[in-house]
Amino acid sequence: FRSSVAIHPKGLMAAEHYLVVRQLMYRTVYNHRLNIVCNWLLRQVIAVARRLGPESVAADAVMTRWLWHLDQLDLDGYLANDDLRTGYHLLRWREDGPAELAELCARLLDRHLLQATDVSECSAELRLELLAEAQRLSHQQGLRSENCCGLQQRRSRGYDPYRSGLRLWDGHRLQALEQSSTLVQALATPLDQTWLIHPHEVTTALRSEEHTSELQSQFRISY
Repeated sequence: FRSSVAIHPKGLMAAEHYLVVRQLMYRTVYNHRLNIVCNWLLRQVIAVARRLGPESVAADAVMTRWLWHLDQLDLDGYLANDDLRTGYHLLRWREDGPAELAELCARLLDRHLLQATDVSECSAELRLELLAEAQRLSHQQGLRSENCCGLQQRRSRGYDPYRSGLRLWDGHRLQALEQSSTLVQALATPLDQTWLIHPHEVTTALRSEEHTSELQSQFRISY
């Protein structure tokens, strides 16, 4: 049995307004470049902590299960790892963790963030070329390129058509929302975005004519 949520055709404009505002929230907040960078850095922190292992990284019982014993993670342990606990460990690792982990935590906590360049219009080959160039320049600056350079991809859409979800019902006919509105139909089209993550220290070199002369029509720096 499948149930549907139906609205009267008079409510179509209100539904469109809600979906447009939701899409704008994703584009301006959830997928904002700073949010992209911070989430990428946090994933790097977790990956490095897991790789270094419990012998090198101090963690309480809950974080230990999160990092190295996911098979032992129950619902209570999952809920226990909140913002306060994560923030505590970031502070602790910045102060007395291994150098590689401390450096990443410091970037997050001290707001020495990386930069995100929008390379959505570049081909896959060109993105990899730019990543390799960013890694090379970072290595020249004495940075761990694997922890400060990367490609971040995100796919979003303003509306996911429901199998048995939001419908219009005028008392006689049931119709899918995207079939009744060209605006909703447009919002249902996926938007793919790709960012090149790199440190501030290599920005000038990446933007120099030497490295971007062939890319001027595609390579757009976003800050």
